Parts: sequence; structure tokens; C-alpha cells
Amino acid sequence: MRDDHLKRVLTALPEEVTPTDRAVLMALAMHADGEGRNAHPSQATVAGYTGLARETIARSLKNLRELEIIVRGTSRSSRRPHIRSRSQRAVRGRTGTPSGPISV
Repeated sequence: MRDDHLKRVLTALPEEVTPTDRAVLMALAMHADGEGRNAHPSQATVAGYTGLARETIARSLKNLRELEIIVRGTSRSSRRPHIRSRSQRAVRGRTGTPSGPISV
């Protein structure tokens, strides 16, 4: 993920995002492509970066999905988390599903 993209995401996070969530998000960002997609480190890898327990990481991933900061891919080949900006969370498709990851 590009640094400018990551900066935009991190500065626009809602206050419900905990410091733990931020650490997990940063670990995901290290594995994302330039568009914030295809972030697929294992929980063991995230644990290695953050020092967090796998259970804590699982709770954080759930929270980030519920806040629509990350979303799962829509096709079988891309079911990995995508990192989204606040503006994307505000835009929804016709069916009420997230419109997709940010493109830079």
C-alpha cells in the first residue's frame, strides 16, 4: 500500500477504532497492494508484527469489518481484506453493500 494512501486512511479513522485496531490495520497495510487490496497475512504474521494474541487479532479484524474499514473480497480469488477510506464507507451500492476498496 502506498504511503500517501495509508496516511489518508489512518487520518480518517473513526474514533471507535482502538489502538489495537490501528496496529492490526497497519500490519494488513504492509501486505496490501497499491490500491489497498489483497492484504492476506496470516494471524501468526500479524501477531509477529504487533505482539498481539491471535484471539485479539481476530476480535480486531471483526471490529474493522463491522466499522467497514476493511472488507472481504467479492470473488473467490480475492476474499482477502481490502482497506477502505472513510469516504468509501459513506458510499454504498444499490443493495446496501460497500462500494469497494479505494483506488489510488
